[in-house]
Amino acid sequence: GGVAMRGIACDHGFIADNFPKVENVGFLIAGKFFHPGDCVAPLEEVYAEILAAPILAPWMASRDGIDFVKRVKPKVALPIHDALAKWPEMPWYKIFDVSMQNTGIAFIRMPIGEAKEF
Repeated sequence: GGVAMRGIACDHGFIADNFPKVENVGFLIAGKFFHPGDCVAPLEEVYAEILAAPILAPWMASRDGIDFVKRVKPKVALPIHDALAKWPEMPWYKIFDVSMQNTGIAFIRMPIGEAKEF
């Protein structure tokens, strides 16, 4: 439909010793939206207005996700890999909310099934 998509080499985060390497590709869509898959360290610099930001996974620490968002510097970061963060007693959203203060980056949670235009 005329939308440009570019695959970006983006290694999957380290899982554990002796665990096989997992293939991963990030996608830059229309030059504006970047979905890194299971990655917070693309093999090239990526700039995007909107970033799907992994915040919680067995292969990453919260600081890895925070640093990734700050490196990309999007206008909007949408958390992904956040199912466990939705439990009320889990602190991950709070960690990102505090970490994104004074960065100019909007950290927006999207409920499942909700659509939003940017």
